[in-house]
Amino acid sequence: KIMRKAFLIIFSNKRARTSKVYAAHGSFIIFTRRLLEIIKLPFDENMFLFSEEMYLARHLRAKNISTYLTKDIRIFHKEDGSMNLAKIDESSESTKSYMYYYGIRKKIDAKG
Repeated sequence: KIMRKAFLIIFSNKRARTSKVYAAHGSFIIFTRRLLEIIKLPFDENMFLFSEEMYLARHLRAKNISTYLTKDIRIFHKEDGSMNLAKIDESSESTKSYMYYYGIRKKIDAKG
């Protein structure tokens, strides 16, 4: 979270309108129809709220698809709002998603 905030401060002070990034935070992701036709479902349902950005970033990288942050679109996001509504054990769900992601990441790299 700290790294994301630092990057956004640096990016907001740059003149460039877009910047290539490894992964986009969930609330900042917009897909084109063409991209969804290529990658199909962007997320794996075995991960809930955690590790999804890593999964998507690795999946896109394996397919040689870039992710960009742009200043041309503004999104208002209530940070951690979904966590306040969720009736889950955050630590347990985070651990399950993390372990699942690391269990499948080599498969992602192999098949894209």
